Amino acid sequence: MSEEDQKSFGNYKKFSAMIAISMILMYFLMYLNSILILEHAWFSETRLFMTLIMGSAMMIVMLASMRNMYKNSKVNIAIFIGERDKRNGMVNR
Repeated sequence: MSEEDQKSFGNYKKFSAMIAISMILMYFLMYLNSILILEHAWFSETRLFMTLIMGSAMMIVMLASMRNMYKNSKVNIAIFIGERDKRNGMVNR
């Protein structure tokens, strides 16, 4: 693997970490309105699905707007297809 490929792979690792951290924060921020009433803070499948949908949309927007940073077109296409399928699977559930 060339040095440029390794750098590109590192960019995708940072991208994935950034998306994962953002999704975790989004999930817990959805509970912010019930922080005063702790018995109302239970696991919600709806909140989890909303987090995944928002994360998917965020991935697509970030990849589309930062094309110069993420130049591996095969990986980009795989991410776009995977996110589209993930969102379609959740909506059709």
